[in-house]
Formats: sequence, C-alpha cells, structure tokens
Amino acid sequence: MSQIKETTILEAFDRLDGLSDKQYEEFFVDLGEAQPELMSYIMEFSESLENEEASEDMVFLLAIIFISYEIITEEPVPHVDEDLLDKAEEKIIAQLQELEKIEGDELQTAFIEKNQRQPELMEYISDIMGGDEEFPSNFTEEEMGLAYTNFAVMVESIEMIYGR
Repeated sequence: MSQIKETTILEAFDRLDGLSDKQYEEFFVDLGEAQPELMSYIMEFSESLENEEASEDMVFLLAIIFISYEIITEEPVPHVDEDLLDKAEEKIIAQLQELEKIEGDELQTAFIEKNQRQPELMEYISDIMGGDEEFPSNFTEEEMGLAYTNFAVMVESIEMIYGR
C-alpha cells in the first residue's frame, strides 16, 4: 500500500470541491450503501458533537479519506465490516494506552509518529480539526481527541484490508 501524500489529499479535496450539492449528496448515499458499518461508526460520533460545523468537518474528512484511498488504489475501498472495525479500534486504543503519559500536542505528534500507516493523512486530519488563527477549530478539546481516534480507527481498518 502506498503512502497517501499531500498531493493525493489535495487532489481528493479538489474532487470534493468540484462536486455540485447533488453530487456531494449522492457521494454520501453511495458511500453509505458501500460502507454502512463505517458510515455508522463515524456518523454516530459526528451526531453527538456540540457544534454542527464540527459534524460537517467529520463528514468532510471521511470523504477525504475515502477519496484519497481510491486515488492511490485506483479502485473503491473494499467493504469494512464491524469485526474489522473492532480489531482496528482495539489496536488504536492499545497504541493510545502506551502513550498515556504524554499530553497535549506532544501526544498528537507521538501518536502520528506511532501510527505510521498514513502519517501525512493523519496530520492533515489533525490540522483540519485543530484549526488555525484564520479558521478556528470547531471541536472542543475532548471532541478533537475522540474524533482523531475515530479517524485513526477508520484508517487502521482500511489498512488492515490491504494487509498492512
């Protein structure tokens, strides 16, 4: 499996940006049909967020992940079932438990370094969720940690499909 590079992420962004509202909606209907367990996993968390913009960010990042994988594999992402999600979640939680003593931004950096599956993709996710001076984060600090963990589980489950 190739690494998802910034150029791939930007191409995924451009593809999303080029969709009409109807095409964007159809993309998620198709994704929900192809990946019901994964969509449910992310959407369940997304719906619990305090800020509607944070929920929209979750959906946007979900799309970026899927399109990025489709670009590098040149095929749709194979089905991620509940068992695979559970295995990926166990692995990510175990990694986080190893890093428990690290706090704040240092934890995020250490986790990205530890989770070398797709470091540029995970850094992009982190950057979007963290915001900046121009576009502040839509997530509370607690939500950000949980959302990042959810995305790490998603990436891990997809990587497991490809045997990594």
